[in-house]
Amino acid sequence: MPDSTVSVLSMDLEQVMFVPTLTHSGMFYMSQLSCYYLSINFGDNKRSYTCFWHEGLAGRGGNEIASYLLHVLNMGISHKWNIVVWSDNCTSQNKNRMIVFIYMFLVSSGHFDTIEHRYLVSGHSFLKCDRDFALIEKRKRKCAPMVLEDLHHVILSSTHTGRFEIVDMCQKKCFDMQAAADKVLNIKQVNISKVVRLKVDSQKIWLFVYF
Repeated sequence: MPDSTVSVLSMDLEQVMFVPTLTHSGMFYMSQLSCYYLSINFGDNKRSYTCFWHEGLAGRGGNEIASYLLHVLNMGISHKWNIVVWSDNCTSQNKNRMIVFIYMFLVSSGHFDTIEHRYLVSGHSFLKCDRDFALIEKRKRKCAPMVLEDLHHVILSSTHTGRFEIVDMCQKKCFDMQAAADKVLNIKQVNISKVVRLKVDSQKIWLFVYF
């Protein structure tokens, strides 16, 4: 709720989009440019922030997801001190030491009091991001994006409410979170693939609770 002390957001990586969109037979033997976008939906303002990049800039592993989530959380979108993040159970992207590291960094630097990450369970795997993806896919079928700017137009025009905002990513915004996390975190004893909930608290900096 807007008057609560907790801000809830959901995040998910959409399936790869390709440009240019061509249908002639010659394209079967050619490589198209793979484009990625990470959707981060804030429940407070009901806006969806789309981190957009392509394969020439970065991949779509744990470093990229952690870096871009850190960038969005640093944008000052939420003025609340407690954050709850919902995502799926993809270990390489959402459930790893890089994610834990950025949460510890944000809490220890005074941006938030608590950050809690909750993972969906089987049978309950629908996020608000999935609704956004459906709108974008529906709009994409009516368009023929040829360049990156066309994909921007597809995303922004997929709804008339104007709740989509594109955040263009670049190599400068992607950090080596894995190397940084290896220096300060040791989670070998934690079976993180089985974790359904983890929490970082300012009262116990550099410790995290998991269930």
